[in-house]
Amino acid sequence: MPRRKQASPTTTDKRERYWLQHLQSAEAQGATLAAYAEAKELNVRHLYDWKRVLAKRGLLKRSPGCKRRGRSKLRRSHLAFARGPCG
Repeated sequence: MPRRKQASPTTTDKRERYWLQHLQSAEAQGATLAAYAEAKELNVRHLYDWKRVLAKRGLLKRSPGCKRRGRSKLRRSHLAFARGPCG
């Protein structure tokens, strides 16, 4: 199986800027990534992947979403009461 070629630093920088601009534009418009991707004819999966990558690299602030925790040890009947706003 052939090995994938490593991207050069300049190629990576160009890709980072490209996706960062799209993500910032979507946020500025107040659009969901799905709606933005459809309007710009982009692959929505790529937007979400790059959002995660750029946030890990510190180039994009992470959204204040829910932090998932491990499964509760409560019985199933009690889960409806134990769940927070994230389900």
